[in-house]
Amino acid sequence: NIYELADRVASGQQDTLNTNSEYYFTIPLTFLSEEYDITQRAVTLLHNQAELVNLWTCLNVTREQMESLWEIWIRLAEDQLLRMGVSMIAIHSLSDIYRNFFEGL
Repeated sequence: NIYELADRVASGQQDTLNTNSEYYFTIPLTFLSEEYDITQRAVTLLHNQAELVNLWTCLNVTREQMESLWEIWIRLAEDQLLRMGVSMIAIHSLSDIYRNFFEGL
């Protein structure tokens, strides 16, 4: 999903992302259904990987561009998960992990 956001930015489509519209993710959000501990560990491992940053730099997208859209991206993901019937408790628990994604990266 990180690459999907970077691709939207690289193709100049970031203006189509807003919290007032329904966005349909190309990459399904089903990975978010993992248990909290598993998801937290995966995110922690991602923070240690230089390849992670390459997901957007290979498309000539800057960290600043990604970070400026991140809150909107998380909100769109939350909305999609709600439409999929995922509970609010699970969504907020997972969102807490991803909301702080760029800290320490």
